[in-house]
Amino acid sequence: MGFPLKSGSQFISVDSKKKILGQYNNNLAAITQTYIKNLLEFELSKENWSLSRVRNKEAPQPEIEKGISWLLNSKKNVGQPTKVDLLDLHCQLGERQSNSCRQNQVPALTPNHLPTEPPLILPAVDRFFEWVSSPSFGEMHPIEQMTISQMRLTEIFPFEQHSQITSSLFSYRFLVDNGLLLPFYETHQLSVFSEALDKAFLFSTQALVQLNTQACEKAQDCVLKVLAEN
Repeated sequence: MGFPLKSGSQFISVDSKKKILGQYNNNLAAITQTYIKNLLEFELSKENWSLSRVRNKEAPQPEIEKGISWLLNSKKNVGQPTKVDLLDLHCQLGERQSNSCRQNQVPALTPNHLPTEPPLILPAVDRFFEWVSSPSFGEMHPIEQMTISQMRLTEIFPFEQHSQITSSLFSYRFLVDNGLLLPFYETHQLSVFSEALDKAFLFSTQALVQLNTQACEKAQDCVLKVLAEN
């Protein structure tokens, strides 16, 4: 599994601000709450976008909030994210049978989306996590790791219910584990996200990497502003 990604200069600003924020580690969790509302609204919009194409239940807002809390606490875990973590997050969204994969075919979310056929879902998820634990994946910048996770899990669409929101939130785990903040998106960016995701399905990931990088830096700027005012 390989994807044409570009590391280096595009992450310099994000990495520089990460070092500055590292001095305020004890306060970041509380300050992050200043923009979590925006992330929640964006994820709800993304969930509704998915539901307009795939007929399933909407994840309630309190359950999505539980998923975000799971993310903020995930850095306490040791090691690379695993399939068990994915299932655990899915349980936060109210799914009691999250260990069972999707049994039905679903329509595409975008023109270039090819959802994995149900009998192939479990092997596809296993291969994804094998790659996550590989040296080549570890060499990527966390924003690239997040982007690939976003794209690949959305492409597989592993669950019958709340698959889109689970895949989306799980991708942020790679940021949190590496000391980066959760991204700061706004709802008007949903169309830009869907277009970038569609390109990523064709292995053209740069637009999605750029969008995610901007969202990560916006989160940093928001927190740095709060810190400067206090």
